[in-house]
Amino acid sequence: MNKQKPAFPAVEKDQWWETIRKELRGKPEEMLFTQWFEGLETPPFHSWEDERPDAALFPAYSWHASERIGPERMQAQALDALNRGADGLLVETNPSTHLSDGLKNVQLEFLRLAISPEKPEGPWKEQWTALLSERNQVGRKLNTALNYDPFARMAEKGRLETNVKDEIRSVEHSREIGLFRHAFFVDTHPYQISGARIDTQLGIALATAYEWMQQGAEAKTDDFHFSFAQGREYLLEIAKLRAFRELWPYFLNEIGLKPSKDVAFVSACSSDRHFSASDPHGNLLRLTTMAMSSILGGAQNVM
Repeated sequence: MNKQKPAFPAVEKDQWWETIRKELRGKPEEMLFTQWFEGLETPPFHSWEDERPDAALFPAYSWHASERIGPERMQAQALDALNRGADGLLVETNPSTHLSDGLKNVQLEFLRLAISPEKPEGPWKEQWTALLSERNQVGRKLNTALNYDPFARMAEKGRLETNVKDEIRSVEHSREIGLFRHAFFVDTHPYQISGARIDTQLGIALATAYEWMQQGAEAKTDDFHFSFAQGREYLLEIAKLRAFRELWPYFLNEIGLKPSKDVAFVSACSSDRHFSASDPHGNLLRLTTMAMSSILGGAQNVM
């Protein structure tokens, strides 16, 4: 059987430009290029003749849809999120939190579960240890994470409230006793929300990971997990996460560490910077593009 002939003949890039220039009727073709906030520019169209990568940028894996739950009415919030389709939870704690009650009937082995405490030491730590023991589970063998970045909190508040080395030792102790799979957290949200450009966010992520190591944390490369706030610049936000995946192993090689066979664990969250109080329908569209850029960028966890 003969192959079906294409409905339209192939059009080369020069032919497209020739047609475009005729339609512009003397107007500058530069007006068709998109100027991004980050100082980048993209052409009005792409051609099959353009060079592009033909290898997979990251391995295939399933990604988690996580939801944040607060310290109040934790169990009700957790079950509601799971019943609506979430397969990950970010648990915020305070001194009155009781994790054993809040995570009752929640099967830890099937979720991405991150704990976000106010401090790296406190009642939550003993409760989490007891909960794992009660369930006959080891935190390191589950998909668990400790969401505490002392450097981001210091930058957000503009002051140092406690000794960073003491906090790092506390986090390191949680890693040593196997409470979490990913114990060392790098959070770029405060910087993105404050207006940091994408290249600055990437630099801060790598610098923060290096600071964890320099402050004495005996960290393995797979102990880290990174969180990025996704903005509304759809293509650039995809590029940001993909660029980080390229930068992380290169960075580890440069400082003399062997990258783990596992890729860096990356979470992505919609940024609060781009929402409107008077445009709820537009906010839905913004959330959709932020989530899609996270997935196409290669995030393993989306919130």
